[in-house]
Amino acid sequence: MKASAIKRYLQCIAALPFLPFWHLQKKIKRDENLWLFGSSNNSTDSDNGYTFFKYVNENYKDVRTIWVTQQKSVYEKIKAEGYLNVAMSNSKKGRRACLHAGLCFISIGPTETNKRYINGIKQIVLWHSMPIKVIGNDFEALLQKNRSKQETRLLSFEKFCMPYLHNMKPACFFSTSEFFTPIITSAFGLSPDKICPLGQPKNDAFFYDATEDLITQINEKFDHPLKIVYMPTFRDNLRNSGKQFNAFDGFGFDKERFSEMLEKENVVFLFKCHNHDGFVQVDNISNRFILLTPDKYNDPYTLLKDIDILMTDYSSVYFDFLLTKKPIILAPFDLEKYQAQRPFYFDYSKNIEGCVVNNWNEFIEAIEGHKYLNPSDEVCRKFNKFQDGQSCERILEYVKDHFVNPSNKSQKHT
Repeated sequence: MKASAIKRYLQCIAALPFLPFWHLQKKIKRDENLWLFGSSNNSTDSDNGYTFFKYVNENYKDVRTIWVTQQKSVYEKIKAEGYLNVAMSNSKKGRRACLHAGLCFISIGPTETNKRYINGIKQIVLWHSMPIKVIGNDFEALLQKNRSKQETRLLSFEKFCMPYLHNMKPACFFSTSEFFTPIITSAFGLSPDKICPLGQPKNDAFFYDATEDLITQINEKFDHPLKIVYMPTFRDNLRNSGKQFNAFDGFGFDKERFSEMLEKENVVFLFKCHNHDGFVQVDNISNRFILLTPDKYNDPYTLLKDIDILMTDYSSVYFDFLLTKKPIILAPFDLEKYQAQRPFYFDYSKNIEGCVVNNWNEFIEAIEGHKYLNPSDEVCRKFNKFQDGQSCERILEYVKDHFVNPSNKSQKHT
């Protein structure tokens, strides 16, 4: 048996004394007027949870909210923004909140809070993005095919000893349109009536007047250039092997020709790595090439609002950016290889609309030839039922009607 497997077995055995308390938590009376929030990756950037947390604090005073985090930096950031209702997840205050809160708002999973103390809480899933590639139970089934019998037994033992690691049980799940209902039903084993296509909180930023300082600086320095942002998704197989996806190291990338195009077409090209990839090191290409790091912006969706063209591959940011009704360039440079590792829920070529480029040469030709077009209204509506910047309002009203005052259910937005 491998040392890693032995270590996991020992962790499971060490967790057994906590198991009775985990099951006893269901006996604790929970307060439906105390709402618990956490964040994916223990961050607040581009996060549905934090956006909704702020909205609730500003617009609904009849409940108490608390943000719990495992990261001291996030704790300090939220307090600095004026929110005193924040706690470290393993502090006495954080554990007490997890034990007594009636609702928990989740962006990616229960691990965002203190997973050991939320048995019996109602999980309201805001999620973090609409899926192209398989997720949840469907991804787990994919992984199961490659597991050995020993790994399967270990996972079963882990689920018994540490059920809080596998405690995704949504009371409701918010999506952006009915298109995703069968997908979410499959991924999370939910009945369709628990899936509510009311929008995503973070996308309300597309309809606000705020502008990031970086956008203002770019417009002033380069006389209102064409602003393109490239946001590729992460690659599971590379991440698991400790590698990063670098699209500028291959796929016909020519630094000199690329730089010449930026100058000739008055383009500023911004590149944002996926959060799971860390920061890809890119050579100094041009003063018109900007590597987007968190210190350069406050909110990525406020930044995206003022971008002229999105360039992406299989990232869910595609669905978000459709709300701007601006052009999208699709760069499925490694489509076949990627799908072999992470299958899609639907035919990419038939459902995802945009200017397709298969390498950097085609990308340059598309920019120079102005081949990009605005998305059709049909596709915008297909993936975003509401296009009005009022997702937070709709979600709050739904939660109030169905979970705070369940006897007074409203059909207003359903």
